[in-house]
Amino acid sequence: MIPKHHQCANCPFRVPLGARAWGAGEALPPNRCCRQLLCLFSLLLVLVFVLIGSGYLVPFYPDLVAATSHGDAAAFRKQWKIESLVDVGVEPGRLALAAHLFNDEPVWDPEELGDISPSTPRCAPRTLALILVTSATANARRRRAIRESWAKVGEPAIKVVFLVGVTSDRDVAAAVAAERSRHNDLLLGRYADTYRNLTLKVLHGMAWAAAACRPDYLLKTDDDCFVNVPVLRTLLAASPRRRLYVGRSPASRAVIRGAANKWHVTPAEYPLAEYPRYASGTGYVLSADVLRDITRAARLVRPFPNEDAFVGVIAARLGVAPINSGRFTSYSATWQACNYHYILLMHTVPCELQAKCLEMALEAPNRCPNGRVVTVWH
Repeated sequence: MIPKHHQCANCPFRVPLGARAWGAGEALPPNRCCRQLLCLFSLLLVLVFVLIGSGYLVPFYPDLVAATSHGDAAAFRKQWKIESLVDVGVEPGRLALAAHLFNDEPVWDPEELGDISPSTPRCAPRTLALILVTSATANARRRRAIRESWAKVGEPAIKVVFLVGVTSDRDVAAAVAAERSRHNDLLLGRYADTYRNLTLKVLHGMAWAAAACRPDYLLKTDDDCFVNVPVLRTLLAASPRRRLYVGRSPASRAVIRGAANKWHVTPAEYPLAEYPRYASGTGYVLSADVLRDITRAARLVRPFPNEDAFVGVIAARLGVAPINSGRFTSYSATWQACNYHYILLMHTVPCELQAKCLEMALEAPNRCPNGRVVTVWH
């Protein structure tokens, strides 16, 4: 028999009848009781991880709640899946730190950066794609080159809008006002037009697009890029209507800390050493549901520079993995007309070559009669 002072009165484990070491119905000694409890807990923990890994059990993070500024009372809620975060490049052991970026309540509203003029661009009742082009206020020549080339090819189903901020240069500001009045394709925001404010510029454009334009798809790009509109139209016709996020993923996702670098981000702004996988800001496509969800979820995260990485962080939290596509590339004088069956977007295109690139794209079907546009993003 076991002395009473050696029994563990609170131990739930009792030795079954016929046990060899202890009397039937007697409590286990304290050290063995604790080992049994620890063993059971470990087995349960292993079982939970096995179920999560197999997809039978999904851990829930706090609901993401944000209402639109148009009086939409329906709360926006998401159930976060751990496996989707792993798929987009977030290490499971660092999920808690990544989640720390998201606040329980909105900390800013991109729509508060609203257009500083009562006149805003207008979209067609049914817009297939809205192309948001980030542009510095002084880059009037680049905007003109785009208007006179690929921007006019897809209208009205494909709409091009330029995103610009506020400048302290009175002459440039006056020129922007006149340009806006003449073309009505500039979306002006209440932020200084600087590179470090690019996140504000893009999220303001996205919020406006989701609320006022509501396109089926959104393409974000820069004013030194060429967009192959015929290929874009063909690709979108064969693309999924939901959960689409596609572009060219950078080779390195390391966070730059050096203050002298224009892409630097402080640990207070983003504490991890790497970003989740994201699409380069030179060009990426979002489906309407991803656009809407990103603009709502972004309200819970304080914006940091590097808009493409910021969008990637939000998308990762939404469980939307970017498709890495070779259709987004840099300009090369060696590209032939047949290459334009595949290329969707080219970066670093000089103003004087925008029209030439469009000519090559439009000639591709005739100059490459045996070629065809492959309707997959890869």
